[in-house]
Amino acid sequence: MNENLLLPFYLLETPDHMVRTLDSYWQQDARWLEQTHDYIQWMFPLVVRSNYNPHAPVLTDQVRQAFELTDQHESKVLQDNLSRSTQCMLGFYGYDVVAGDINRACDWQEKSRKWLNNGNHNHLRITRILRSLNLLGQGDLAQALLAEFENSIEQTSAPVPRETRLLWKNAAAPNVASSLN
Repeated sequence: MNENLLLPFYLLETPDHMVRTLDSYWQQDARWLEQTHDYIQWMFPLVVRSNYNPHAPVLTDQVRQAFELTDQHESKVLQDNLSRSTQCMLGFYGYDVVAGDINRACDWQEKSRKWLNNGNHNHLRITRILRSLNLLGQGDLAQALLAEFENSIEQTSAPVPRETRLLWKNAAAPNVASSLN
């Protein structure tokens, strides 16, 4: 299956099932990111097979360990590329990451319309992003993103369903990584 493709994909050595590379995802415009639905599973893998994209790899223990070995060059590249993927999607949602801080971008009002409303596919994407970050050793970042999303919802009184917010909270929970082995 595609499980053995995740590390080479994240190391920019192998394309996805549509012959697109991770760095090509980072270069796409907002329209492509919104309308294309089979990249997010490669960009933010999980330990369960995607019902939507069966071609996407599943996150294995071996891959998780490769992301977490901080003393190896390959792990640094993987984490840097995960950071770029995260910045790409946060930019799509209207945020900038500067020196580890998450801030609203100047075009936040416009971009937040893609997700800051009642029920759409971006809510599922956000859940995936939070869970994947947590599983790949970026639990603190997942918690920070959750806090920023919650803050944005509270400040704007956006009609994001309580059930969605609970899914996000569970996805970013510190114990998610250990509970999904």
